[in-house]
Amino acid sequence: MIFYSIRIAIIKRKFQRLISNKYPKIRCNINYPSWNNCRETELGSVSVLNVLFSFGSKKKSRKYINAFVDVLEIEKNTDEVCKSLLNRIININSALFRIWLIMVIIPGLMFFVARIT
Repeated sequence: MIFYSIRIAIIKRKFQRLISNKYPKIRCNINYPSWNNCRETELGSVSVLNVLFSFGSKKKSRKYINAFVDVLEIEKNTDEVCKSLLNRIININSALFRIWLIMVIIPGLMFFVARIT
């Protein structure tokens, strides 16, 4: 989980620099995941839970990331490096949500149920 967090931070940084240098008109505010950033956008904090409990669906991850980055504009673009970095961000983000669900949420629920009974 730490490995994925470090990896996504590096890729986000490369992606942000590339977009801001080559394509400054494309919306790219990729400083996520943060509950405050979700509240500032049109998403709301429920979308984080929506992606989390969709077991890291790439479609839901793409929708989540679209609030911070203009995904459609980047996909129209011909720059393969941008597309590659965006797809890597989506894939790693999806995997990070899956790992979070497996390592944190499920054991927490099991512990909670065990304490109740």
